[in-house]
Amino acid sequence: MKETIEFYKESIEKIKKSLSFEYSIMDELFTFVKRKRDRYYVWTAIAYTKSGRPYYFYRLCKQRDAQELFEFKLTLPETKRVYSDEAFSYESIYGK
Repeated sequence: MKETIEFYKESIEKIKKSLSFEYSIMDELFTFVKRKRDRYYVWTAIAYTKSGRPYYFYRLCKQRDAQELFEFKLTLPETKRVYSDEAFSYESIYGK
């Protein structure tokens, strides 16, 4: 598992350095494991290159808050624009 995580991190860094991204679309959802009270939140982002090619990113966590979104943002490529719904977390990280 550790090797898979390291490979993922290296791949993300290569993508972020080698491509130029125009905009991204972000959203979140939740799911559960066995019981509904065991919720997990999934932050998702699709970043589009200037040629329109999408790249998909996600983060799985136990809480849905601005701190988790901020940590997810650190793994994402820079884009000129970010589109999202009006959830509180997005506005606290990205503004209007």
